[in-house]
Amino acid sequence: MRDNRDVRFDPAEKSVAEGRELALACFERIVRDIHTTVVATVDDEGLPVTCVIDMMDYDDEGLYFLTNVGKPFYERLVRRGYLSLSATDGKLTMECTAVTVEGHVREAGAGKLVELLDKNPYMYELYPTKERRATLRAFQIHDGSGNLYEMAVKPPRQTFFEF
Repeated sequence: MRDNRDVRFDPAEKSVAEGRELALACFERIVRDIHTTVVATVDDEGLPVTCVIDMMDYDDEGLYFLTNVGKPFYERLVRRGYLSLSATDGKLTMECTAVTVEGHVREAGAGKLVELLDKNPYMYELYPTKERRATLRAFQIHDGSGNLYEMAVKPPRQTFFEF
């Protein structure tokens, strides 16, 4: 997890959130308003690899997403068990809100898979048959940290949180 050390030349006011309220608010915003995120993992040579993943649900313990067992992303998740994601609301720089989350990942089970598919029905178009859906796995991001960077407030504000 990240510490709250000062960053040189960063104009943002920094703070650390107490409890899980900020984490849950960020999770909700990521899932409901942003949805599509950029996720980074590390390959076998220690090099970063990014991909675009939809965050499909959240709860008190973390965020949930799906991936296919045939993708290299799945292999990196299983091998490394950790990821980092970034999301922004898409507004202009001085009006935007950005969130970064990093944490451990684990498979969430078949029950969560069905729940995520039902909450995100477009996935039935991408995986229209039972056979195709059988290749999907649900994952949870848990035991991590993040930061909310708000550019629309003056001065900009950066708040760190843990979950």
